[in-house]
Amino acid sequence: MLTKPFVDAASYAQAINQIPLYSNQVPVISRSVPFLPITLSGLVPYSGEPYNSADDRDVIRLKMIETGAMPGFVLFAESNTVLRNTKYIYMTSNQYSAWREDIKWLYNECKYLFSKTEGSPIVGHQEVLPGVYMTVYENGVEVLTNYNEKPVVWDGSEIKGMNYIVKG
Repeated sequence: MLTKPFVDAASYAQAINQIPLYSNQVPVISRSVPFLPITLSGLVPYSGEPYNSADDRDVIRLKMIETGAMPGFVLFAESNTVLRNTKYIYMTSNQYSAWREDIKWLYNECKYLFSKTEGSPIVGHQEVLPGVYMTVYENGVEVLTNYNEKPVVWDGSEIKGMNYIVKG
């Protein structure tokens, strides 16, 4: 298992943690394309930014779904008081017992998608409406993610705000 590996090392990994799930948002680029997840999909399991470290957990949850990434967390088992007066004080909210229910919930939410797409590479990714992305897997499964606050309709299917649907 590798964390933030150089691309050369990725071919030797059995799993990869903390890869970027979207572009660096450089203003010259008008669309965000998840190049690395598209390249790795179907080859090796990967995760993006740790869910419990994200500024916006709703967005990182949708990015995981959109790109087929496994949920990731940064956790520790000791009491968070052991970090007091250390340079790791910023991690005091990462104690495992505080996140246990969120971990179960997120993995259970992703379980269905992974059962449909495991081992199948991403063959298509596009923005079909403003803020709505469609990811297509080689086996025909389509995942539509809606980053808008309001529901949208695409191809006869309603996608609730800040939510997704799986077709196929």
